[in-house]
Amino acid sequence: MNFSYTAFDEECDFRGPVVGSRVRVFRGPGPPPPSIELTIGGPSGSPPASSSSQPAKQYKSWQDAKAEGASKYSQRDFAGAIACFTAALGLLPPGGQQARGTKAQSAARKSCLSNRALCKMQASDHAGGVAGCTAVLAEDGENVKALLRRSLANEARHNLDAALDDMCDVLRLNPERAEVA
Repeated sequence: MNFSYTAFDEECDFRGPVVGSRVRVFRGPGPPPPSIELTIGGPSGSPPASSSSQPAKQYKSWQDAKAEGASKYSQRDFAGAIACFTAALGLLPPGGQQARGTKAQSAARKSCLSNRALCKMQASDHAGGVAGCTAVLAEDGENVKALLRRSLANEARHNLDAALDDMCDVLRLNPERAEVA
């Protein structure tokens, strides 16, 4: 019997199940089955005896982390790319209405959020994809790429009303999109 897992805890280092990570476990192919939530670790959450904890890679700049994330994505290493985009976000000023930083940093933040959401979707974490796209849309409500990605993630989650709402917004903002029309 085959099992797969999807990390959904932002604390996870995304290199696989890590001590303290929460994961969803489900069986083989087919429609989304019910999931089982569990926490990786020994008794009372302590690490198993064989656990070796590797520190996260340190980057000199958000540009380095973002570039490595793009490279890992092209190699289909989605977990590695998620870690890189998360590291890049940690090196950028926070977003939101009180955002600090330059326009380039704001654009990089939205790009990292959007790319991380895409990686989560590729790794079948569609809830994480929706959350990432929603974060982009909180900063830029007319980001067509984030709307399109969130629509696809909602469709994969069988949340068809939300998927349709986002797709209608994509068509409203950019009626020439061939893949939507």
